[in-house]
Amino acid sequence: MVLRGNFRILLFYDVAEAFDTVKVRELLGSRARPVQRAFPRRTPEYVSFGHPPVVERVGSMTLKTGEQIECSIKYYDYGVTVARFELPFE
Repeated sequence: MVLRGNFRILLFYDVAEAFDTVKVRELLGSRARPVQRAFPRRTPEYVSFGHPPVVERVGSMTLKTGEQIECSIKYYDYGVTVARFELPFE
């Protein structure tokens, strides 16, 4: 039996009173992408963001041990950023 999964590290930062997500999207250009689904599948459709967050895909980083970790940053209109690091394991 092989165990597979992901380690996810989320770092939340309260950096501003608010973000203009349209302007953030313009500044990031091609690195910005729309959020496909902001909540897990089991969340009712009426639960949503007024302004969905902007996601910046930073790319992958190589750790000293050789593993690749995927990085992305979400910008929420209420002034919060979330840095997400994801490391698959087997």
